[in-house]
Amino acid sequence: MLIGLFALAFIYIPTVIWAAEIDRPAHWYGDHWVQGLVVDLPEDSDRRQRFLLLADQLDGEEVSPTRLRIDWYEASEVIQPGERWRLRLRLHAARGFANPGGFDYPKWLSQQGIVAVGYVREPTTAQRLAPSATNLDALRAAISARILSLAPGREAYALLAGLAVGDRRAVSDAQWRLLSATGTTHLMAISGLHIGLVAGALYILSAWLWRHCRYCVERLPAPWPAALLAWSGGLVYAALAGFGVPTQRALWMFALALLPPLLGRPLAPFWGLCSAGLVIVLLDPSVLTAPGFWLSFAAVGLILLGFSGRRGDAGLWARFAHIHWLLAVGLLPLLGLFFNLLPLASPLANLLAVPFMALLVVPLTLIGTLILYLLPEVGGWLLARTADLLDLLWLWLQLCAAWLPPYVVATPDPIRLSLALLAVVWWFGPWGWRLKLLAPLLLLPLLSYQPQRPKEGAVAVTLLDVGQALAVVVRTRGHTLVYDTGAAYGAGFDAGSGVIAPYLRRLGIGRVDTLIVSHAGADHSGGVPGLSRSLTVGRRLTGMPEAPRLSGFAPCRAGEVWQWEGVVFRLLYPGDEELGLADNDRSCVLQVLDGAGRGLLLLTGDLEQEGERRLLQRWGEGLQSRWLQVPHHGSRTSSHPAFVAQVRPEVGLISSGYGNRYHLPRPEVVARYAERGVWLFDTARDGAVTLSYDPATGASEPRRWRSVAQDDHTGEGR
Repeated sequence: MLIGLFALAFIYIPTVIWAAEIDRPAHWYGDHWVQGLVVDLPEDSDRRQRFLLLADQLDGEEVSPTRLRIDWYEASEVIQPGERWRLRLRLHAARGFANPGGFDYPKWLSQQGIVAVGYVREPTTAQRLAPSATNLDALRAAISARILSLAPGREAYALLAGLAVGDRRAVSDAQWRLLSATGTTHLMAISGLHIGLVAGALYILSAWLWRHCRYCVERLPAPWPAALLAWSGGLVYAALAGFGVPTQRALWMFALALLPPLLGRPLAPFWGLCSAGLVIVLLDPSVLTAPGFWLSFAAVGLILLGFSGRRGDAGLWARFAHIHWLLAVGLLPLLGLFFNLLPLASPLANLLAVPFMALLVVPLTLIGTLILYLLPEVGGWLLARTADLLDLLWLWLQLCAAWLPPYVVATPDPIRLSLALLAVVWWFGPWGWRLKLLAPLLLLPLLSYQPQRPKEGAVAVTLLDVGQALAVVVRTRGHTLVYDTGAAYGAGFDAGSGVIAPYLRRLGIGRVDTLIVSHAGADHSGGVPGLSRSLTVGRRLTGMPEAPRLSGFAPCRAGEVWQWEGVVFRLLYPGDEELGLADNDRSCVLQVLDGAGRGLLLLTGDLEQEGERRLLQRWGEGLQSRWLQVPHHGSRTSSHPAFVAQVRPEVGLISSGYGNRYHLPRPEVVARYAERGVWLFDTARDGAVTLSYDPATGASEPRRWRSVAQDDHTGEGR
């Protein structure tokens, strides 16, 4: 029967995934009157509330319940879970940035079952049709608010709310960064560890009580009521956590783990694991693209593999230490694949954090939350002591992160990754130690892997897709320069940490040698803090060193020249004469030249026509460059005909946001470049664009990531 199910899955899963790819609910797009129920927990930032709306009416017609992700800017009302609203919405298909190594926003929305995103179009016409109902999401919000109100502003309570009801909205960016750096983010995702703790404790307790009741035992064996209570307890906890994908996986796996005692016959562990995975994938094939799915099942598989063939008389702590070793080492290849970051502190941090959370923090959090509603003072005191324990744990994690910072690794190719995974299986498998000695040989291709870098004298340029902003990466054989860092988009996301850093990590780069921010505009400098937190940043230059947001930056000095591996970098602008100009016309302008002094790339930031005129006066023929970053996103106030004629670019690079309100690039500017035969690329249409030059072979054909990503997610482009 199981073999039949696997055969069915091979037919069913690709079909469902293909159907999801071609499903385009276009009737939802545009301006509509929508009615629906607010579900999950709304997010509230300074200017925006974001919430999920389970819509059941579209323009007065009843429809199947459909999940929509809605933004309400500068809302006069506070959205609460369980409310019903009638709203005028502008809806559209999700469209994320298209960058190598970047977050796939449309795919993530699809995994959450969200078919469209949008915003409240006419706030004054919004109607609250029903107040917040007593439902699960409203209960979660109430519990979280109660916990956070005990000590407003204390960060440990944000973690308590996350552990109690899966509400991680108050967890700060700094907390997430520390958890990521120490490989302990799994402690905040209510999944197998937490569900197993609750359900396992209930199983042991109920089985013990049942066996001490003669009347009960005579009528029903203890495993049956124990299993029912354990799984029900896990179900309740999963519901309070919001029924996320990790909790669903944990519930299914725990249900299968309960089968052997119920049936009175053993179930081969690997068959149980495969069965759980098959059920989950059949219910939701999109989990195959989620890193959490592979990491959680790989973790369980490693534990089963590591204990197969071992004697069962080892002590509790010896078994825990062995499990810890299995997970700390065995998951490293997958962590490198999914995140390009190896948390070297993870084995040390988790050695204390896992038992600390399992034996103290999680049980006390759940007990304290329950008592909080029965005996508020007692429950508050218990949660306060739990917060104290979390503070101690936090100190330990900070020490671990300081001792062993994360290590950046490049994305391995499929062959090297396969060999590394085989090495893990070989090393932890139940065979003799002589055979295991061969396993490290299979790791050598991965450990020695270095992504292809430009050759001596060569240069690679990538214009990243950061919406209506700008970010460019220039790489030589041994150095990396970043020009502008995109914008900060709120809710803890900025282009520095969310786009530039993942792209560089994918290439195995953990350091930016020079960072140039053209000027203080938020769409050019907003990602500086995120990039600085994510990677090591060396020299920093800007056209506006006096801007508060660019403190610590040295001024761009026109005429400064340096060389990296035969590639010349020359600052052209601004000079002292430009101190009184507007921000855009003080943009730092950088030219990249080959070893013979021929212009390869001209980066202009938001330069406008006055700045272009000054550049022409000073540099004249020296401005000629093969590639030009089109000034000011292609606005009509830039790209003067005389400037374009002097630069004579073959390729023009435009960074713009899809459907941006400024309608950039302007059609007349596009026509101006087209008349001169310039090949224009626009990130709104093409996603990230990579250009490369080799002195031996010349310039290669530009590679556009959006067209590549549709057919090939494994490379940077063709």
